[in-house]
Amino acid sequence: MANDNTTTKSETPSSSEGLNLLLEIMDYQAATKDLSIRMPESPDTDIGQIAHHYNALISELEILTKKLEKSVNTRASQINRINNSLANEVMDRKIAEHALAESLQQAEMANKAKSAFLANMSHELRTPLNSIIGFSEVMDQGIFGDIDHDHYSDYIKAIYDSGNHLLSLINDVLDLSKVEADSMTLDEDDADIAELIKRSTMLVKSMIDRNELSLTVEIVKNCPNLLCDSLRISQVLVNLLSNAIKFTPKGGEIKVSVSLKPNNAITIQVSDTGIGIPEASLGSIFDPFVQVENSKTRNIQGTGLGLSLVHSLIELHGGRIGIDSIESKGTDIYLFFPPERSVLS
Repeated sequence: MANDNTTTKSETPSSSEGLNLLLEIMDYQAATKDLSIRMPESPDTDIGQIAHHYNALISELEILTKKLEKSVNTRASQINRINNSLANEVMDRKIAEHALAESLQQAEMANKAKSAFLANMSHELRTPLNSIIGFSEVMDQGIFGDIDHDHYSDYIKAIYDSGNHLLSLINDVLDLSKVEADSMTLDEDDADIAELIKRSTMLVKSMIDRNELSLTVEIVKNCPNLLCDSLRISQVLVNLLSNAIKFTPKGGEIKVSVSLKPNNAITIQVSDTGIGIPEASLGSIFDPFVQVENSKTRNIQGTGLGLSLVHSLIELHGGRIGIDSIESKGTDIYLFFPPERSVLS
């Protein structure tokens, strides 16, 4: 059938011819989806009237079809743009992931190189430092005779104290490096907490006496032993006590207390009546190399590694650390150990 959408009312087909023509047009449109064909119309016959209404229906359907095609084409274009955008985003993510993987690999290599460097340097520095500390201690004790001048004795004490201070800084750097490189292992045993605290406080007793501070220890009755690396937990306590001593004015108080949760989890608390920590600094106090800056702390020495190392060592034990502090009032630091660290008799 020719594609002719001219629907003049010239020659009116007979009823049988009109019906056949209508059926033929319907079959053609069903097969080709071509809605431009129209049936000749005539108001004088039933077929002509049917043709009129059929043509109106097809015209409306054709309009709707064109609108639908336009809408579909518009939506398809939008989808294509979205797909292209997503494809570009996926490509960008892959490139970023690849760059991140390379950066992580480089960072890991740099971290290993740093750890190796620090381990080597710490060994190189420790050897002469131990010699300096040892010789100055021999001279201070006068093993081979008295030092003639008082100033020499003062100098020897200064050398001894400075050597120990520098050695402790080196040890902190090396320990933190081991933690970061996941190379620190724990030598765990059942530790008597009372004995652990006694040993730790003895190491700082001279500092407490020199700063004219008071120290109290309170341990809950029937406290279970703590499954831990005794050396590392003692290191944690000495670090916290040393900090408390440094930041507590003369006549102040320092307290170590041990309590139990209902599930037998152990909490160790170190408190002081020192200068406290500004609220703005509390969020970063456990970050490496962070030191609280105010007029009261400017002359206090340190690398800012102490609390970071404490935080890392407690996490290695599966515990967590908390802190409360008020400026000019004091600081409370809490060491929370999980219940499985409590060794019940």
